[in-house]
Amino acid sequence: RKKSVSYLKDRLEFEHLIATITNRLINLAADQIDPVIDDILMYIGKHVGADRSYIFEFYDNNNLMDNTHEWCADGIHSEIDILKELPTSAFPWWMKKVRNKEVIHIADIAQLPPDAANEKKTLKNQGIKSLIAIPLASKKNAFGFIGFDAVKKHRSWHSETISILQLAGGVISNALMRKQAEQLLESELDLALKLSASTSLKKTL
Repeated sequence: RKKSVSYLKDRLEFEHLIATITNRLINLAADQIDPVIDDILMYIGKHVGADRSYIFEFYDNNNLMDNTHEWCADGIHSEIDILKELPTSAFPWWMKKVRNKEVIHIADIAQLPPDAANEKKTLKNQGIKSLIAIPLASKKNAFGFIGFDAVKKHRSWHSETISILQLAGGVISNALMRKQAEQLLESELDLALKLSASTSLKKTL
């Protein structure tokens, strides 16, 4: 009974955390989103007992990916500076799952299947023992993922915790898509202004 009460309390706290995250992100301007996502990675990472949490985003028609955000617990080595311009084709097992919007839950890296050999090598080089990754996706396509690593010891995550992490992934996905849309709009407006100024100058000359 005590375990059930403790689990229920933990779940309610986690749900409250996700609601707080949603409220923080919903009205932010594009240039305010990244710092808040960094804070969110810390809050969620601590809550689910992860040693490292992070986001990867795809680009170049999903051919490359960058580690764009990261939080590390005390004593855990940061990887964000070296995980840039990674070819997604080097991780076919992983990418297939992300593109299918499947949660990747690995309780023991050593148990990865033979067709995930490169993924296994990469994760072991980072000292990862267990992990969970949630795809970041629009209605049509995945454009990245949010991950949580266990480095100090093996662990697994409860199915209900995974469901709440998926909710968090959805909130973060929406914020990142809004940021991308605003940045694209700003870029198009800048280009339109430059073209307009150039046309006006030509007419004057």
